[in-house]
Amino acid sequence: MTNKSFIESDKDLIKQWYYKNLPKDYFSAFTTLWIGFNAYYKRKFSGVNGDHNMVISLYTNEEYKTLFANLMENKNFSKTVKDLKEELAHKPLIRMNNKDKYNISDEPNIEEVFEALYVVRNNLFHGDKEITDERDEKIVKFSYQILKQFMKEIISRDFKIGSDRYDK
Repeated sequence: MTNKSFIESDKDLIKQWYYKNLPKDYFSAFTTLWIGFNAYYKRKFSGVNGDHNMVISLYTNEEYKTLFANLMENKNFSKTVKDLKEELAHKPLIRMNNKDKYNISDEPNIEEVFEALYVVRNNLFHGDKEITDERDEKIVKFSYQILKQFMKEIISRDFKIGSDRYDK
């Protein structure tokens, strides 16, 4: 069940968290960007219980599958997805609470990419990413860049704001 109506205060909250994510470091940038993304999907899928289920609702929705497919046609976006895929090919992401392993296939899709982003989010928020680890920094950087472009499209589309506002 989706709730498509956003009140102005919702839009302001989501935009503020989006703007807050200007990178000082990718760990902080990803964290603040995820907070805005969390606010978005929590309002968009308010009838769904649990963050993970809300993210699943987003990535199984045809509207977001189309948005992702369109983004994959962008050279920079698809390169970043490929960079994340290659990093995970060397060593998969591991969800720390159940030890499941996550990779991205040769034909990346929104489900795989957003499951990987959710694992990055969980591992970071729950203390399983090390700020001094080069691999963790790469994974968080790629995740940030993917989520930033995805959110940029959502905000531009749903809130009718020019995308140039986000290119700081």
